[in-house]
Amino acid sequence: MDPLFNAKLKWNGDCLEWQGATASKMGYGYLGRKGKNYYAHRYAWSLEHGEIPKGMVVRHTCDNPLCCNLEHLVLGTKKQNSEDMVDRSRSSKGARNGMAKLMEDDVRAIRRKVAQGASQAVVGREYGIGPMQVSRIVRRLRWGWLED
Repeated sequence: MDPLFNAKLKWNGDCLEWQGATASKMGYGYLGRKGKNYYAHRYAWSLEHGEIPKGMVVRHTCDNPLCCNLEHLVLGTKKQNSEDMVDRSRSSKGARNGMAKLMEDDVRAIRRKVAQGASQAVVGREYGIGPMQVSRIVRRLRWGWLED
């Protein structure tokens, strides 16, 4: 029990949200206790269950990084957490990736042009990418999830 921690929590629907500081671009709550720094959801989990085993993460079933509701928090691996992100369409794939050179419509056009007989080198130059990348797009090794 930590009354100072509990004082910084407020219900928002089913989520018990941290109202204090946030410390990451992902929006996780952040606090310091006894000379240590914690993410609020990890601190909440450890208050109830004890120390988090090495290599494990506390996952949000609600996808709300401020949530500290113990019913929304589950222990898991980093791999499980990444799979959650992909399964819930929160990953930065395709045009949402800040490094993407192409948009979805570009990828569809590349596939269409190559299917119609255009050279991968010519198509690549048109879109500012190399022929190997065009080949990966056509073979769905890149952007494979995107429907035509």
